Amino acid sequence: MNNVLIAIYFMFGCSFLSCSKPQIFQISPQFEAVLPFKNGIAAVSQNGLWGIINTEGKWVITPQYKQATLPNDAVYLLTNQANETFQVVKSALSGEWQTLPFEEKNIITNTSLGSRTLFKEGNKYGLIDEKNKLILEAVYDTITYIGEDLFIAHNNNGDQLIHASGKKLTPIYAEISPEIKFDRIRFRQNEQYGILSKDGTVILKPSWWLLEIVGRNIIACTEGGDYTLHTDQLKQLSDFKFSYITFLENGNWLARAREEGICKIFDADGKLIAEDITASDGKMMFGMLPAKINKTGWTYIDSWGKQTLPKNFGFCRNFLAQRKSYFYKTKRNKPKQQRLN
Repeated sequence: MNNVLIAIYFMFGCSFLSCSKPQIFQISPQFEAVLPFKNGIAAVSQNGLWGIINTEGKWVITPQYKQATLPNDAVYLLTNQANETFQVVKSALSGEWQTLPFEEKNIITNTSLGSRTLFKEGNKYGLIDEKNKLILEAVYDTITYIGEDLFIAHNNNGDQLIHASGKKLTPIYAEISPEIKFDRIRFRQNEQYGILSKDGTVILKPSWWLLEIVGRNIIACTEGGDYTLHTDQLKQLSDFKFSYITFLENGNWLARAREEGICKIFDADGKLIAEDITASDGKMMFGMLPAKINKTGWTYIDSWGKQTLPKNFGFCRNFLAQRKSYFYKTKRNKPKQQRLN
């Protein structure tokens, strides 16, 4: 008897059930959330609990934690039900991944000015240097390193951009995004988004309901409704209206319209790379994104809009962390689901 592949749909996704004689079941999990790979591991959520997988999709830390974070792009932290925090490290003896108790005072960030260590006073955080000299007073709820000698310090009033020297580069804004994109940083004030330079200078005043930095001197923004493409000086670059943005590789990105999933691919300079593409809400994994080219059938494309597999399917899904995906072929007018490695 051949194995039967059954898709079981839940509220947050689907899992695939393989049934074979004598009724032995194997589950290939669909994760509810996936954080980026770092040092060969990634945090994933399954059934509301977080664990750690390796690049082969195998568990190295089983899902038993209520929260996972990757502060300062350093090491993964896992928090259990008792609010105890552990760091995920590799044993020097066995080479296996393990969890060790974590203390906030041990967060050390290397900058061009030397190391910066997060310390705690009461319930607030500050920064000291390698000589224990005070760099930033302990008056913040969180302090996050975003790279290039820049920190975002947060308290109840909002976010502030701080240099590794301790200099406060901005006033407190409602939100500063913890990511530098093409030498600019998005921020929000009075429910509107704008752009900052790395020295804290306002490049674009907060005046947009939604805004994404998508390239060099290129933004996607809207005052309500669909995005349109502009320069930082608000010169419109394209008439194409879109609702969703997917960042690809090599600085390219995909703009997807709400209706029928019509897409265009642009580079970091706003140049049109590819069009006549239809895509779902799938994600790029292992350099491949599920899409339809020229309405000829579903396949996988790379970040340049080029077909990566010499096959077309009735429909295909994005790859999972285990390097597996699923596609549909129609036989006798009935869709049949099959697995793709």
